[in-house]
Amino acid sequence: MSRPARRDRAAIVDTTLTLRLTHEDRELLQKLVDLRSVELSVEGLEATAASYVRGLIRREAVAKGLLAPSSTRRIEKKNGSPREDPQKV
Repeated sequence: MSRPARRDRAAIVDTTLTLRLTHEDRELLQKLVDLRSVELSVEGLEATAASYVRGLIRREAVAKGLLAPSSTRRIEKKNGSPREDPQKV
């Protein structure tokens, strides 16, 4: 049995971005992700490199006026209850 389809199709991640990083940059990214995961752990959430990069993109888009600050997505917590997306500004 598959999971139910999402109602908000705009929130589906379906595009891949490949980054070439130096070993040092990858280690720095992992340290940033680890720090973010600690911050999110109280909410029952965890960060990944992908979610961290998506958050950077969104914060920068808000800062440049490309995305409205009030456009906050909702995400599902591990136990299924909705929470505000912590990567979203």
